[in-house]
Amino acid sequence: MRYVRGGVLAGSLAAFLSLLLTGCSGEVIDGNDEPLPKKKDKGGGSKISVQSGPTVQMVKGDYKGVIRGKVVWKGDLPGDLGKMSSDFYKQLQSKDPQVCAAHDLTPLEKEEQAYRIGANGGLGNVFVWISVPSSQAFDVPDDLMKQLPGEVIVSQPHCVFLPHCVGVFAARYKDGKEEEKPPQVLVVQNDAAVMHNASVVGGPNKFDNVGLAAWDQKSSLARTKPLRLFADEQSIMISCQVHSWMKAWARAYDHPYFAITSIGAKDVNDKDPKKRVWEDPKSEKYGTFEIKGVPIGAKVTLRAWHEELGFFYSEPITLEAAQDVTIDAAKK
Repeated sequence: MRYVRGGVLAGSLAAFLSLLLTGCSGEVIDGNDEPLPKKKDKGGGSKISVQSGPTVQMVKGDYKGVIRGKVVWKGDLPGDLGKMSSDFYKQLQSKDPQVCAAHDLTPLEKEEQAYRIGANGGLGNVFVWISVPSSQAFDVPDDLMKQLPGEVIVSQPHCVFLPHCVGVFAARYKDGKEEEKPPQVLVVQNDAAVMHNASVVGGPNKFDNVGLAAWDQKSSLARTKPLRLFADEQSIMISCQVHSWMKAWARAYDHPYFAITSIGAKDVNDKDPKKRVWEDPKSEKYGTFEIKGVPIGAKVTLRAWHEELGFFYSEPITLEAAQDVTIDAAKK
């Protein structure tokens, strides 16, 4: 699966990166990321044939670098966010309001979903990753593999998907070939007192719409089967046809060197839903990201994507032991 090549950056930039970019319309495959031939594979669409294709060159080195950074919103706001949120809340009231517009909604569940801008000016829910040419693959250490959860879970506590953006380490390469077992799979679950469903579509990732029964607070949550994604350059939209406003975004990679900028979430895995904090606009971490374990000395491209801005940042860098990056984002 050689569409997406990127992940965590290790190193420190000698110069402070701060580029004001206006965002691309649509998704363009980077020059580094030309695809290999595909073959049909049941369960998710078109699968990249790696075992029968050429062996890729593994990026060797000391995988101990780290990239820390922040995506900052510059210039005018993308619109009247107050009105956008008001219009969004009206949709919540239009169907199953006893759940979708319940009194205990968090602010994040009441407001427009795309532009999450913190008090510090940070832009949340931006995908940031590193990529290498399609003839190469990251040699992900075994120690890092042991730290990763096998499932990436998207929940529906009321009538929005949380988290709104997730990254999935969908394929790992070893000795130049893709391993048979995916490091991570995607699962969508319903922990709301109303029926939802889940459609997962993007690029070669096309999964049938699955109905998810309402949760009665007693029985097990209704969940999709574990979805094996194919690493691909295109974003993946998670949607609910029962409630048309519900959308979330995923991206699938063949490495773990990616991050999603913070919206101040914490305790999201607490068994008590009331203790979960999905967003804190006052958090100093809002808009920040960290990618650990990147290969020091490797030449890569640092990239960023946002659901409204598209691919809006692409910068070649050489990874160092520690580096700090600032990425500016602006309305298209």
